[in-house]
Amino acid sequence: MKRIFLTLISLFACLHSFTQIVSIPDANFKAALLANPLVNTNFDTEIQVSEAVAFNGILSFSYNSISDLTGIAAFVNLTGLICIGNQITSLDLSSNLALTSLDCPGNQLTNLNISANTALSKLYCSQNQLTSLDVSANTALTVLICNMNQISSLDVSSNTALTQLNCMVNQITSLNLNNHAALKFLYCNNNQLNTLNLNGATALEYLQCSNNDDYTFLNLSGLANLSTMNCINSPSLQCIQVSNVAAANANSNWTKDATVA
Repeated sequence: MKRIFLTLISLFACLHSFTQIVSIPDANFKAALLANPLVNTNFDTEIQVSEAVAFNGILSFSYNSISDLTGIAAFVNLTGLICIGNQITSLDLSSNLALTSLDCPGNQLTNLNISANTALSKLYCSQNQLTSLDVSANTALTVLICNMNQISSLDVSSNTALTQLNCMVNQITSLNLNNHAALKFLYCNNNQLNTLNLNGATALEYLQCSNNDDYTFLNLSGLANLSTMNCINSPSLQCIQVSNVAAANANSNWTKDATVA
């Protein structure tokens, strides 16, 4: 009987040793996960891999002083991530293929890997330190908010489902929105634009492109839905091409420098 009892203890210890625990080095991140009963379903002091895999909702932990999201890869069925106002410098979501929404403004991101997240439809990554942003694989994107970074080049040619783009306060020199027929709202002010191509953006309703020093010509012809436009403080801009000059001049919601024809 004693031998059987000892064997059962050994078996329990063996099974316990094979329980897979998610490695989460950031204490604040781990504490936030442990405090979430939808994640920590057994209410212990670790997050098991099985718990991470079973979770298929939105994780939200803003202003938690988190600097490292190592361990997020285990949440393979995660659909949404909100991590506003932390100190995260790098974020790799290449294992989170079910992700449809990412909200990570106000961190210290210099690297954001979303190259595998083809289901991603909404991306908010403003107020970080990104110098580049690769969204070429994110063809389902409808909302892209990446303002107040240090991005010098933004290629959205594969993101033709976009309805809203906010890339203001960066260092972007060229922006091609050709064939973006779904786009309604564009904020690209306070960049270094020398080229702004809006050919085919026929649904565009709101355009904010002020405070760009380098572009000399702006073609707004064919944009019949454009009700609001602001291009002031663009000293090199000389001409705006429109389909209806009288209607453009009569629109009080169109704002331009007096020197622009």
